[in-house]
Amino acid sequence: MEVSPLDYCRERVAVPGSSYYYSTLWLGPEVQRGLHALLAFKDAIAEVPRTCTDPAVAGMKLAFWREELARIVAGEPARHPIAELMAWVARTYGWEPRSLGTTLVATEEDVGPGGYACHEALVRHFQAMCGPIWRGCARIHGYRDETTSEAVADLGAAIELAARVQDLRAETARGRIRIPYDALARRGVPAAALLERESPARLRDLVAEYCEHIGADLAHGLARVPAVDLRAQQSAVILAEILLATLAEIRHRILRHRIALTPLRKLWIAWRARHRLMVGRRG
Repeated sequence: MEVSPLDYCRERVAVPGSSYYYSTLWLGPEVQRGLHALLAFKDAIAEVPRTCTDPAVAGMKLAFWREELARIVAGEPARHPIAELMAWVARTYGWEPRSLGTTLVATEEDVGPGGYACHEALVRHFQAMCGPIWRGCARIHGYRDETTSEAVADLGAAIELAARVQDLRAETARGRIRIPYDALARRGVPAAALLERESPARLRDLVAEYCEHIGADLAHGLARVPAVDLRAQQSAVILAEILLATLAEIRHRILRHRIALTPLRKLWIAWRARHRLMVGRRG
């Protein structure tokens, strides 16, 4: 049986028990539909550098998505279910698919081994790669303060970076170093140490420090979202709250294994965050 574009996107990103699933649990079906489209696109794009070691193959896959975006802009039928649902987003919300051009360019930087000199460079990378997607999510949610779109884009970049801290070891194995080189050098930790079974004390200290740094980015991003739009932008707020709790767990169990909160704990965090938003409190 053929799967509809909505079901395809939902099954890709809104898996029951996932952080994203709980962040959209209380949203209306039309808003969910729009978010599923954009975040399924983000997931599909992020998959390219994870699965392609050959830059030529990765380039072909990204070229396909450039063509799909061009087809949406031109009003031509999409060939991929994600693109088909994104076309609906463009028509329904007046969203501009061309904005995702920077996402594709930034994704190309992730193909093959590489890293970033400093935290600021890493943040800029995620802002370029994920910012346009989160601006689209902000538009789907709706906002009253014109600064909300950029605030959510910056918060989204922090969310994406925080989510990848859970996979430091796996990312390092692929040659992509997510801890900036200046932080590694300051602690005297070689990148290869991220792959060691027993984490040396200086590496544990470094990762704990880095989790605190990213947690501060998340908290700053949350504080920047105008109060008038916090309730409307609840999916980003809930994701940030779940990731703050995840980072706290990682600090306590540095690199022993991949840290993930239980579905029940994610549900509790999501419900608590939404309750605060409904009664008009930041946290």
